[in-house]
Amino acid sequence: SVVKYFVTTQLETTINNIYPVLGSRFYMREEHDFGMFQKILRDNSIISMFDGSTVVNLHALMLQFRQLTKQRRRRQLENIKAIASRLEQIFSLSTPAPNFDGTQLELFGRGMDDPLQGLEISLRKLEELPQNTKINSELVSKLINLGNLVLEELDAHDEAIANSKFEFGHEQSPEMFEIAKKYCTLHAAACCLHMWLYNRDFLGEFFAKGEWLVLSLHRLLRTIRPLPYTISELMLENVAQELVKLHQENKLFFDCSYTTSINKYY
Repeated sequence: SVVKYFVTTQLETTINNIYPVLGSRFYMREEHDFGMFQKILRDNSIISMFDGSTVVNLHALMLQFRQLTKQRRRRQLENIKAIASRLEQIFSLSTPAPNFDGTQLELFGRGMDDPLQGLEISLRKLEELPQNTKINSELVSKLINLGNLVLEELDAHDEAIANSKFEFGHEQSPEMFEIAKKYCTLHAAACCLHMWLYNRDFLGEFFAKGEWLVLSLHRLLRTIRPLPYTISELMLENVAQELVKLHQENKLFFDCSYTTSINKYY
């Protein structure tokens, strides 16, 4: 439900932010080079309606809030170790994926949400990064601060759910839908942090440097709490230059070079 809501709405927002930049070219069709954008705009608009609309997915998520909150509060040492193991299996692209077992699929997570319930694990990893690492200490400090903000928002979410009069059922308040949207944003932020920590050693220099992560966390958090519009002009410029470079080389904005090493496991 988180992915189906968050990814589709982010795509819609991105495309809607692009067409003002295109200006009059946005209206051009037929043989004009930018006519393809019209197709993207049209096709993308219906993605969030399939396999459950955004409202349906948010509703399915909020029905699990009670269990998610209780499960996070009940974590013991054994649970945390199990979460740490699953996080590596989920996010490390160098770790072979387990064999697929369809009988293990379930419609509900039974109160489990490893990315958010394992947030403190990755925050500890950040704090324990070796001093001789190539990563700038100031950048690590920014990541720790931003990660702690995510944790603060998550704690506030759990407290709000625990103290709320939330009841199961189809009729939910507009406020609950906003809380569900915020939860999706926190989930995305945690996934960004895990992805970097478990893959920074082999996905290239730009990925390892972590500037993109600082900007990503800041951009996500800025939608749910007051923060400065920018966090670092230098980081913005460095990331922009990398995106331009990838575009000029006709490459995706995410480095997929890891697929060569992953394929050997299949």
